[in-house]
Amino acid sequence: MATGAIVLTLTPELLLGQGRDRACYQHPDDPMLCVKVAIRREKQTRRERRYFKVLQQQGKNTRQLARYKDTVATNLGTGAVFELIRDQDGALALTLRQAIEQQQLDASEVMPLVQRLRDYLFTQAICVRDLSPNNLMVRRTDSGSDLVVIDGVSNPGVNPLNFYWPWLARVYLNKAWQSFERKLNRLLPA
Repeated sequence: MATGAIVLTLTPELLLGQGRDRACYQHPDDPMLCVKVAIRREKQTRRERRYFKVLQQQGKNTRQLARYKDTVATNLGTGAVFELIRDQDGALALTLRQAIEQQQLDASEVMPLVQRLRDYLFTQAICVRDLSPNNLMVRRTDSGSDLVVIDGVSNPGVNPLNFYWPWLARVYLNKAWQSFERKLNRLLPA
Protein backbone atom coordinates (compact mmCIF):
# COMPACT_ATOMS: atom_id res chain seq x y z
CA MET A 1 0.00 0.00 0.00
CA ALA A 2 2.97 2.32 0.48
CA THR A 3 3.73 4.61 -2.42
CA GLY A 4 7.04 4.38 -4.27
CA ALA A 5 9.86 1.91 -3.73
CA ILE A 6 11.85 4.10 -1.35
CA VAL A 7 12.04 2.81 2.20
CA LEU A 8 12.43 5.45 4.89
CA THR A 9 14.83 4.51 7.66
CA LEU A 10 13.41 5.36 11.07
CA THR A 11 15.95 5.29 13.90
CA PRO A 12 15.54 5.60 17.68
CA GLU A 13 16.92 9.16 17.50
CA LEU A 14 13.92 10.16 15.37
CA LEU A 15 11.33 8.82 17.86
CA LEU A 16 9.06 11.66 19.01
CA GLY A 17 6.67 9.64 21.12
CA GLN A 18 4.73 6.44 21.44
CA GLY A 19 1.10 5.83 22.18
CA ARG A 20 -0.88 2.68 22.79
CA ASP A 21 -1.15 1.76 19.10
CA ARG A 22 1.58 3.63 17.20
CA ALA A 23 5.03 5.13 17.48
CA CYS A 24 5.62 8.56 15.97
CA TYR A 25 8.91 9.47 14.31
CA GLN A 26 10.29 12.68 12.85
CA HIS A 27 10.33 12.20 9.08
CA PRO A 28 14.02 11.71 8.20
CA ASP A 29 13.78 13.90 5.08
CA ASP A 30 11.31 16.63 6.08
CA PRO A 31 11.22 18.37 9.48
CA MET A 32 7.60 19.44 8.88
CA LEU A 33 6.34 15.85 8.74
CA CYS A 34 6.16 12.85 11.03
CA VAL A 35 5.68 9.15 10.34
CA LYS A 36 3.39 7.00 12.48
CA VAL A 37 4.11 3.28 12.52
CA ALA A 38 1.77 0.71 14.05
CA ILE A 39 3.03 -1.15 17.11
CA ARG A 40 0.22 -3.68 16.81
CA ARG A 41 -2.25 -4.55 14.10
CA GLU A 42 -2.79 -1.58 11.81
CA LYS A 43 -6.34 -0.24 12.27
CA GLN A 44 -6.06 3.35 13.35
CA THR A 45 -4.22 4.62 10.29
CA ARG A 46 -6.73 2.96 7.96
CA ARG A 47 -9.59 4.68 9.82
CA GLU A 48 -7.81 8.06 9.75
CA ARG A 49 -6.86 7.77 6.10
CA ARG A 50 -10.48 6.97 5.17
CA TYR A 51 -11.85 9.77 7.34
CA PHE A 52 -9.45 12.42 6.00
CA LYS A 53 -10.58 11.48 2.49
CA VAL A 54 -14.21 12.08 3.55
CA LEU A 55 -13.29 15.40 5.20
CA GLN A 56 -11.55 16.50 2.01
CA GLN A 57 -14.52 15.45 -0.16
CA GLN A 58 -16.86 17.41 2.12
CA GLY A 59 -14.61 20.48 1.97
CA LYS A 60 -14.19 20.57 5.76
CA ASN A 61 -11.81 23.04 7.35
CA THR A 62 -8.95 20.96 8.79
CA ARG A 63 -6.85 23.82 10.20
CA GLN A 64 -6.86 22.36 13.73
CA LEU A 65 -6.00 18.81 12.66
CA ALA A 66 -2.60 17.29 11.93
CA ARG A 67 -3.35 16.34 8.33
CA TYR A 68 -2.72 12.92 6.84
CA LYS A 69 -0.38 13.22 3.82
CA ASP A 70 0.66 9.81 2.50
CA THR A 71 1.53 6.20 3.20
CA VAL A 72 5.18 5.16 2.98
CA ALA A 73 7.34 2.09 3.38
CA THR A 74 9.74 2.22 6.32
CA ASN A 75 12.25 -0.16 7.84
CA LEU A 76 9.70 -0.69 10.65
CA GLY A 77 6.73 -1.43 8.39
CA THR A 78 4.16 0.72 6.66
CA GLY A 79 4.10 4.28 7.93
CA ALA A 80 1.51 7.03 7.75
CA VAL A 81 2.90 10.48 7.03
CA PHE A 82 1.25 13.36 8.88
CA GLU A 83 1.89 17.05 9.27
CA LEU A 84 4.17 17.66 12.28
CA ILE A 85 2.90 20.47 14.45
CA ARG A 86 5.50 23.14 15.10
CA ASP A 87 5.38 26.59 16.61
CA GLN A 88 5.94 29.57 14.36
CA ASP A 89 9.61 29.67 15.41
CA GLY A 90 10.05 26.09 14.15
CA ALA A 91 10.20 24.44 17.58
CA LEU A 92 8.20 21.27 18.04
CA ALA A 93 4.90 22.20 19.68
CA LEU A 94 4.18 20.83 23.14
CA THR A 95 1.25 18.57 23.87
CA LEU A 96 -1.42 20.16 26.03
CA ARG A 97 -0.36 17.82 28.86
CA GLN A 98 3.28 18.96 28.54
CA ALA A 99 2.32 22.64 28.40
CA ILE A 100 0.27 22.31 31.61
CA GLU A 101 2.79 20.13 33.46
CA GLN A 102 5.69 22.41 32.48
CA GLN A 103 3.61 25.42 33.55
CA GLN A 104 3.76 26.92 30.05
CA LEU A 105 -0.02 27.44 30.33
CA ASP A 106 -2.24 27.97 33.34
CA ALA A 107 -5.98 27.28 33.60
CA SER A 108 -6.88 30.84 32.56
CA GLU A 109 -4.99 30.28 29.28
CA VAL A 110 -6.06 26.67 28.75
CA MET A 111 -9.82 27.17 28.94
CA PRO A 112 -10.13 29.65 26.02
CA LEU A 113 -8.00 27.35 23.84
CA VAL A 114 -10.17 24.39 24.79
CA GLN A 115 -13.36 26.34 24.08
CA ARG A 116 -12.10 27.40 20.65
CA LEU A 117 -11.22 23.78 19.83
CA ARG A 118 -14.66 22.64 20.97
CA ASP A 119 -16.36 25.29 18.85
CA TYR A 120 -14.25 24.30 15.85
CA LEU A 121 -14.90 20.54 16.17
CA PHE A 122 -18.64 20.96 16.74
CA THR A 123 -19.05 23.54 13.97
CA GLN A 124 -17.20 21.34 11.49
CA ALA A 125 -18.81 18.13 12.92
CA ILE A 126 -15.42 16.40 12.99
CA CYS A 127 -15.28 13.06 14.79
CA VAL A 128 -12.38 12.45 17.15
CA ARG A 129 -12.01 8.98 18.58
CA ASP A 130 -9.85 9.83 21.61
CA LEU A 131 -9.74 13.42 22.79
CA SER A 132 -6.93 13.62 25.29
CA PRO A 133 -4.41 16.22 26.53
CA ASN A 134 -1.78 13.87 25.05
CA ASN A 135 -3.39 14.03 21.60
CA LEU A 136 -3.58 17.83 21.39
CA MET A 137 -0.65 20.09 20.63
CA VAL A 138 -0.41 23.77 21.51
CA ARG A 139 0.70 25.58 18.35
CA ARG A 140 2.09 29.04 19.12
CA THR A 141 2.17 31.77 16.48
CA ASP A 142 2.54 35.55 16.52
CA SER A 143 -1.25 35.82 16.44
CA GLY A 144 -1.69 33.54 19.48
CA SER A 145 -2.03 29.87 20.25
CA ASP A 146 -4.41 27.16 19.19
CA LEU A 147 -4.89 23.47 19.88
CA VAL A 148 -4.32 20.95 17.11
CA VAL A 149 -5.63 17.37 17.22
CA ILE A 150 -2.74 15.06 16.35
CA ASP A 151 -4.28 11.62 16.79
CA GLY A 152 -7.59 9.79 16.69
CA VAL A 153 -9.34 11.81 13.98
CA SER A 154 -11.72 9.11 12.84
CA ASN A 155 -15.10 7.52 13.33
CA PRO A 156 -15.56 6.91 17.08
CA GLY A 157 -18.04 4.08 16.59
CA VAL A 158 -19.04 1.38 14.20
CA ASN A 159 -21.66 3.54 12.53
CA PRO A 160 -20.30 4.92 9.22
CA LEU A 161 -23.15 7.44 9.08
CA ASN A 162 -21.16 9.58 11.56
CA PHE A 163 -19.10 10.64 8.54
CA TYR A 164 -22.08 11.94 6.63
CA TRP A 165 -24.67 13.14 9.14
CA PRO A 166 -23.31 16.12 11.11
CA TRP A 167 -25.88 15.76 13.90
CA LEU A 168 -24.79 12.16 14.51
CA ALA A 169 -21.12 13.14 14.43
CA ARG A 170 -21.91 15.76 17.09
CA VAL A 171 -23.62 13.15 19.29
CA TYR A 172 -20.45 11.03 19.29
CA LEU A 173 -18.24 14.10 19.61
CA ASN A 174 -20.22 15.20 22.68
CA LYS A 175 -19.46 11.85 24.38
CA ALA A 176 -15.77 12.17 23.51
CA TRP A 177 -15.78 15.76 24.77
CA GLN A 178 -17.21 14.77 28.16
CA SER A 179 -14.42 12.21 28.58
CA PHE A 180 -11.84 14.83 27.54
CA GLU A 181 -13.15 17.32 30.13
CA ARG A 182 -12.73 14.71 32.90
CA LYS A 183 -9.12 14.06 31.79
CA LEU A 184 -8.40 17.79 31.60
CA ASN A 185 -9.89 18.48 35.04
CA ARG A 186 -7.62 15.84 36.59
CA LEU A 187 -4.62 17.52 34.95
CA LEU A 188 -5.37 21.13 35.88
CA PRO A 189 -4.39 22.27 39.38
CA ALA A 190 -7.33 22.73 41.73
